[in-house]
Parts: sequence; structure tokens; C-alpha cells
Amino acid sequence: MAAEVLSHALRGGGWPGPQYDHGGICPVRVAGSREGAAELYLLRSWDSVVTVLRKPGLRDLRNIPRGHAVGGVTLQHQDGLLRRNPPDTNIGRVFKPLFADVAHWRPAIRKFGRRRAAEVRAARGPVDLSAVFCRPFIGDVVTLTAGLLDGEWPILRDLSNRTTGALLRSPGDHAVVTGSWDDMYEFCRPVIARKRAAWQQAGHRAGLSLTTRTVAAMDASGMPGHEVDHAAPTVFNGFPTTEPTFLVAVAEMLLHPDAIQLCRQRPGLWRAALREILRQRAHFTFALPGLLTQELTVDGCTLPRGSAVLPVVHAAEYDTTRTPDPGTFDLLRPPRPILAFGAGPHRCPGMALVEMAMTEGLAALTELNPGLRLAVRPEQVPWLEGTMPAPAEIPAVPGPG
Repeated sequence: MAAEVLSHALRGGGWPGPQYDHGGICPVRVAGSREGAAELYLLRSWDSVVTVLRKPGLRDLRNIPRGHAVGGVTLQHQDGLLRRNPPDTNIGRVFKPLFADVAHWRPAIRKFGRRRAAEVRAARGPVDLSAVFCRPFIGDVVTLTAGLLDGEWPILRDLSNRTTGALLRSPGDHAVVTGSWDDMYEFCRPVIARKRAAWQQAGHRAGLSLTTRTVAAMDASGMPGHEVDHAAPTVFNGFPTTEPTFLVAVAEMLLHPDAIQLCRQRPGLWRAALREILRQRAHFTFALPGLLTQELTVDGCTLPRGSAVLPVVHAAEYDTTRTPDPGTFDLLRPPRPILAFGAGPHRCPGMALVEMAMTEGLAALTELNPGLRLAVRPEQVPWLEGTMPAPAEIPAVPGPG
């Protein structure tokens, strides 16, 4: 397989290229380092992906060579939360429960969704849903739940795109992304200090933002201050990833008017619809690469200790041995786990918040704008590439409903 295969991670329409087809282990070479091309094994079946994601200590994330880096997350500081190996990642057990306690934000998020959906209806004509609805709605949600000040959300979103979302195509990209991480830490440092002050001034009362409570939990765990300064930005960095996820969800949902109608009749199905979208369009194309700390046999192939592996989340969701007819959009499919939010110690702590926000947003958009549909053919929707590909625009028009 050509060395540049991972330099072009996605093809038009947001679908992964052929190298990400499900099934088996696929060796590739990454051409993105001054040290030269490096061999990497793509893990593309459900079993192989789940094995390396769930088994603590199977991948060494901290010492992955720069030559194996595919996305900007891999160049994060060594103290970054995603770069930590178990048992260090047990710090997640301290703050992850905080992200499960989000139900009290539902009324406010519902109001955000209805307000932004009303703006779509007021347009009474062709509209770009990404600009009029999706991005403003996610900005509302993140500003509230992360406790951001006016003007901080656009900065955080830009920094996240330059770090987490960046694809590494050439040696020069490494320096650009590393510099962007420095910018992220610089931005987060005073925000973290503000969160500490808020925790002390509030007398540890409930109702504080997720970031305030997360920083407080890290401090209480005994983490040194410099480690909190590099671990907390990992959490801050997660909030902007909700935006491309929601863009994908809205664009995909408009392709299924029958499912929208069913969800309007049975609102309890919105969560099933969202999970079906995320199963088909896993917003993270792949998980973090890592070096195997022990020999691993998966899919009939044995990889020696020290092999560099890259779990391909999108491919695993299309594993027909796990999900019959994976390309079919089926709201009534028997509920099964999905990998869109990861698994194991690095499972995304924000899953409950993301699911709640996006189901409320989808419900509001379709309720106030019945019959809304894409204004172009699906293949004409322009997509942004990256580790989390998403539509650049969602041209839509009101329908007869």
C-alpha cells in the first residue's frame, strides 16, 4: 500500500477511503515525519478495535513515536490526559461521574434548540443549517455547560480544530500542531485558574460548570499543578468536538424523512436515531495509535510486542459479523454498544451530555421545521476533512410539511 495512504484520510462526502474498509489487519506506511515513513497496522474489525480499547495497558500511548502520528492528538504533551496509560487514566474515574450528571441542563438546552430552530423557520427560504442552526446551538450548549465567558468559545473551537482535528500530512505539520498545543495550554491556563477560584468562592456548591468541577476533582486527586495544566485542556478540548458530531447528525438525519416522522410521533426514538447515525458515521475516524506492550493475536494475525497499531473506529462499525446490514438506517435495530465515543479507560466522558444535547437539537429543528430537506444532492454537500470530518455547509430548504 502506498506510503501516502494515511496522508489523505478521507475522500469526498466524509466517507473513509478504501484503506479503512472493515475486516482484518491492514499494514500501511505513514509519511509524515522527518524520521521517514513508519509502519502502522490498521485494526479494522470490531473485535480487534474493542480489544485494544478496553484492555488497560495493551497500548503504550505515551511513547508512540512521532513518526506514527496521524492526527494532532498524538502530539499532545506527555502529561495530556489522552497520552496517559493506565493506571494513570484512573483519574478519569474521578471526574467522569460529573459528566453523567447533566440532566438539570436539559430545560436550558431545549430552549437553545427551539430558539435556533425558530431562526431557521424565520428564514422562510434556503438556509445553511451549519451557520444558522448547528454551530450557534452547539456554541450555546458549550458556553453554558463548560462555563465559558463571552468570546472564549470561538477561541477554544479554533484551537481544538488546530490540535485534535488536525491531520498530519508532512513533517512541517508536526511543528504547526505542536505550536497549536502550546497555544491551547496558554489559553487554558488562566481559565483553569478562574475555575479554581470559582470552586473556592462557591463553597463547593452544586450547579457549577463541568470544567470547574473537573479541575476541582483533579486538584483533589493529588495531581501536581503542572499535570493539571496539561490534563485539564484535554477535557476542554473535548467540548468543541461536539460541533462536527452535530453537523454530521443533522446532515445525515435529513436523508431519512421517514425516520424523522417516526421520531416526531415517538420522541423516545430520537436517542436511537442519533446512535444509528453515529454508528454509521462514527465521528472519530480512528482512535489513538499506540505501541503494543505485549504480543497480540487478532483476526487470525499475530502482531509482535512493540508493533504500532491504529484502531479504525469507522471500519469496526461496519463489521458485518457484529452488525447485520450496517449500511441500513434502522431505528428499530436491537440496541447494541457503539464505538463512536470510544471504549475502556479512554471512553469519552461527555457521551451523556452530547447525546442529550443532540437529541434535543434534532427534535427542535424537525418539530419547528417540518419537511425540511437538503437543497442539494447528498454528494454535493461540501465536507471538511480531518480526524473528525464534518459538512462545511448544510444547504437546506423548507418542505411542504
